[in-house]
Amino acid sequence: MFSIAEPQLVAACGDASEVDETSPLLAVSSQEDAQCVDLESQKGVARRESFGSRMASILSLVSNPKHWDRNALWDNVVVAPVACFPAVVVGLLLNILDALSYGISMFYVSCIISQLTISTGSIFKGGVGSELIEVVPFFHNMAATITNTVGEDKPDAVIATTITSYALSSMFTGALFYLMAKFKAGYLISFIPHHILLGCIGGVGWFLVVTGFDVTARMDGGLKYDLDTLKRLVQADTVPLWIIPLTLGVILFYGQPRIRSKYFLSLYILAIPAAFYALTGVLNEPNLDRLRRRGWVFTGPPADEPWWHFYTLYKLDQVHWGAIAHCLPTMLALTFFSILHVPINVPSLALNLGKDDVDVDHELKLHGYSNFLSGLAGSIQNYLVYSNSLLFMRSGGNSRLAGIELAVFTFLIMLIGPSLIGFIPVMMVGVLIFDLGFELLCEAVWLPRKTLKPVEYFTVVTIILIMGIYNFMIGIGVGIVMGFMSAAFIQQ
Repeated sequence: MFSIAEPQLVAACGDASEVDETSPLLAVSSQEDAQCVDLESQKGVARRESFGSRMASILSLVSNPKHWDRNALWDNVVVAPVACFPAVVVGLLLNILDALSYGISMFYVSCIISQLTISTGSIFKGGVGSELIEVVPFFHNMAATITNTVGEDKPDAVIATTITSYALSSMFTGALFYLMAKFKAGYLISFIPHHILLGCIGGVGWFLVVTGFDVTARMDGGLKYDLDTLKRLVQADTVPLWIIPLTLGVILFYGQPRIRSKYFLSLYILAIPAAFYALTGVLNEPNLDRLRRRGWVFTGPPADEPWWHFYTLYKLDQVHWGAIAHCLPTMLALTFFSILHVPINVPSLALNLGKDDVDVDHELKLHGYSNFLSGLAGSIQNYLVYSNSLLFMRSGGNSRLAGIELAVFTFLIMLIGPSLIGFIPVMMVGVLIFDLGFELLCEAVWLPRKTLKPVEYFTVVTIILIMGIYNFMIGIGVGIVMGFMSAAFIQQ
């Protein structure tokens, strides 16, 4: 707790008979005193071991076989990786779902870089990194600007210029993250009120539940709050697609608090494809193409292109730098938009996990590294994903080894190509999404209903509704404004 020969407050340590009214409050601690317990439980801040020192220790051990312990070797090389595998499967499913929606190869490259960075350096040992999906609208705007500037009659130049602008945007984002950490901007996050974080958590939960309906019901163009969407959801051929995973998600949601095993979630999810294919065999429906057309199994992208194909599109001699200059305002807006997630996700995850020793500046620096490296690798922005991290850690993946395994298996999936995706039942992923959405909504709306002040609870609900129904980031902005207004109202 304290180093030897360091002055400290003496209380209830050593022999009580040696302490009287003349004893000094500040004394030089001895070796015996170092074992005493601080009555106020003021823990010293543990120094984080750097990645370089950890690697040096590992290399030193590996290079000296005489120092190896067989039992420790078995536990660390065989038992520990196998124990992480169920959680890795859950993480892989989430990565595959995002990759299907937002582009296979570029997503995987960004995802792997982010995952390795977080797993080797973040205080969240089981944190999950992924592509920053919310930047897609900015990408559409940049692509349209470049197409109008270069001309549709030059497709190679349009594609080369567009993906180059994406990579540059990621590098700009990484540089801004690093500068924020360099100038210690993380302390500003401490001013975000607790109920604002709860509202953001609930907004993510709402988004996940809506995504669950969108994915399982195979809604073209996304789920919208209109009559046409309702008619589509209640069609005879659509109802079974979403009602089964919704029911399984509810069962999982109520089962997790009662079954404490960390493997329950993973085994529950893995049992779904086994039961699905067993049932289709009994019903004489082994035709995968028919199951894909009906929306029961994912339809993978064409398998005739290698994962590195997108690198062949980087034709720097055809990049139109003038078009990129026209995109600079959008790129700057995208950069500032990208940094908004970390001030929300990091404290939200720390709040959920009960961590009060999070160095936000350190997490910002890691995001700077991962985004800059992703841009250098020709990919796009990434960040620590709150929802995926929570699900991964609750599945038994709360370790750096599990995160590194997830990165390795994601790389293998990228090498294998899209062929594996065409065998995954849609309901398997849908159950995961529904379950996590229910958990986050419960955490934000149900659990704090008796502890928050009415004004704070109203703010939480407002943030959730705006984030879920109108716009994700506008909901966060409105929540922050309402947080300051409610604070002023309460003080009056």
